[in-house]
Amino acid sequence: LSFCQTRAMSDDSKAASTSGGVGGGAAAAARQPSLSMATVNPRVAKMSHAVRGKLTVMANELKERLEAPDYDGSLPFDELIMANIGNPHNLGQPPVTFFRQVLAHVMTGGASSRADAAVP
Repeated sequence: LSFCQTRAMSDDSKAASTSGGVGGGAAAAARQPSLSMATVNPRVAKMSHAVRGKLTVMANELKERLEAPDYDGSLPFDELIMANIGNPHNLGQPPVTFFRQVLAHVMTGGASSRADAAVP
């Protein structure tokens, strides 16, 4: 869930508990997410993160060399895993879904409003 969806779900949960209906009726249907590309600060929208440095430059050179049509097999490896960018999934680490599920339940009120709700 994105922040916008989570915020909207949280607001709908509050509306349902105060209006007596699920979803808060017509008011909830007309409500727009409070955060969108139209409302976010333009500096945040333009923000980027560039991965650079000697290690990244060398890794990109090796990757280009491995993928070149005239590669002669002179390197002691035939695959390059870009592990310096902080993506553990490239190395086979499973996603941390449990923590994301708990956070989603806490932020939407799902864990406190339903006694039968269980986090798998």
